[in-house]
Amino acid sequence: KMAASYLCTDKAEFKGKGRLGGFPLTDKCALWWTFDALKEVARPDEIDWRMISSVHKVAWKTGTSYGFRDAWAVGVTPEYAVGVWVGNAEGNGVPGLTGARTAGPVMFDIFNLLPSRERTTAYSESGWFLEPAPSDGIEAEVCRESGCLKGPACEDSEILLLPAKAIATEACPSHNRRAECIPPAAGDGMVLQTASSRVCSFRSERKKRMAADGVHLSGKRH
Repeated sequence: KMAASYLCTDKAEFKGKGRLGGFPLTDKCALWWTFDALKEVARPDEIDWRMISSVHKVAWKTGTSYGFRDAWAVGVTPEYAVGVWVGNAEGNGVPGLTGARTAGPVMFDIFNLLPSRERTTAYSESGWFLEPAPSDGIEAEVCRESGCLKGPACEDSEILLLPAKAIATEACPSHNRRAECIPPAAGDGMVLQTASSRVCSFRSERKKRMAADGVHLSGKRH
């Protein structure tokens, strides 16, 4: 349904009683980034699909139950959705029964047998999902290292098309946590180098209060 939702161009499809009726995942930017991330997961056959044009690009995910009782793998392209379950009727655990090692290889064998039907649509071409249209999201600067919204201390960033709700997320915590406090020109305590370094300001105020009470940072009184 995620693939069908991404490829759908008629919003009325989500309001009816058909296949997509009431389906909650409709944000095309969020769906595309999900497919793009799952496409990069290392394959069990160790084939570099980027080097072989005939190999299907597949967004895939695996799962393994507690105690290795069963496992599964699910893969999606614009044309196909393939799911493989591996286990036994008794539900007994089997050492090494994991989705990546057992169900994954079978799933890719099935994809390799399927004919290519590389239809071109508004959101697919050459057997893969096209990037969403600019109107499907909002552009924002993102830190290349963390993948979060760019913060004041991020030096390497890029502009990406993101889901509109992504703008409400926290700016890059990786660089901001590493940012140091710097002394202000007026010499009155410490100032923030970045918006998320509030701890520096807190420590400065705490130091002032302790000094006023005659307490050193070591906790000993005069």
